[in-house]
Amino acid sequence: MAEFLKDVPTDLNLTSPILRCRQTAEIITLETGKKFMADWRITEMMEPFQILKWRVKNLLNQLEKSDFNTILICTHGAVIEGLVSYLMRGNFKVQDVMAYPPPAPRDSYQN
Repeated sequence: MAEFLKDVPTDLNLTSPILRCRQTAEIITLETGKKFMADWRITEMMEPFQILKWRVKNLLNQLEKSDFNTILICTHGAVIEGLVSYLMRGNFKVQDVMAYPPPAPRDSYQN
C-alpha cells in the first residue's frame, strides 16, 4: 500500500488513534514521508449507531468546508462504510455498517 501511495499527492492524512491504524500510518509515513494526524471521529468504538453516524457526518461536514482536495484516511470497517455510504448515496443506515467485505485471508497476501 505504501508503494502505491508514494506517488499519490495528498493534502491531508488522517488516522484513527487505535494502534493498528497508527501502525499502518507509521509504515506509510516511513515509505512516503506523508505525515498523519489522529482523529477520534474515525476510531472504532462500541457505541450506538447514531453516535457513529454523527461522528462520520461531522468529519465529512468539516472536510467539505476545507480547502483539502485529496484526503488519505486510515480507519476501520464501519467508519469506511459510513464514509462510502454518505459519499456515494448521501445517507448512512444501520444496515450499511456491516456491508463492507471481509478481509482477505492472510495467506492470500503472500507470494
